[in-house]
Amino acid sequence: MPTGPNREMRGCQEFREELEALPLKNTESGALDGLSLAQREHASRCLECREAAEDLALTRAALQPLGELSAEPGPWFSSRVMARIASRESEMDLRDAVWISIRKFAPRLVAVCALLLLLASTWTYQLRRVEIADPPQVSSNETVLEPGQPAPLNDDVLINDTEGRR
Repeated sequence: MPTGPNREMRGCQEFREELEALPLKNTESGALDGLSLAQREHASRCLECREAAEDLALTRAALQPLGELSAEPGPWFSSRVMARIASRESEMDLRDAVWISIRKFAPRLVAVCALLLLLASTWTYQLRRVEIADPPQVSSNETVLEPGQPAPLNDDVLINDTEGRR
C-alpha cells in the first residue's frame, strides 16, 4: 500500500471530485454532510481539503438565492430554441452550397479559359504569318499609317467671332 505525498495528493484529488459532485441541497446545512466516511476522515486530517469544503459551502450558499430568482422556461422553450437552431443551420448550409458550387465550377471555367487563350493565340499567330508572307498592296502615295489626303485641323474650323471682324 503506497504511502507518502502521492497517496495524499490522490486522496485530496478524490476528495475534491466527490465534493464537486455533491448536490446543492447537501451543502446547505454543512459542507461535509453528503460525503462518505473515508472522505470525512480525510477532511479531518487535511487542512486544505477542509478549507476547500468550507469555501464550496459558502459559495453555494451565496449563489443559492440567484438560482431561486431565475425563471423556469416555458413549455415551448425547447421547441423554439431547436427551431431557431435548425433555421440558422439551414442558412449556413445555403451559404456553403453557393461556395461549393463555385468551387465545383472553377476548374471547368479555368479549362475553358485556357482553351480560349490557346485558340486566340493560335489564330493570332496564323494571321500574323499570313500578313508576313503576303503583305497588303499599298499605293505609292499612301501607307498604312498615313492617309493620302490630310485631315482638316480643328484650329482652322474654330475661328473666334472677333477675329473675323478685324
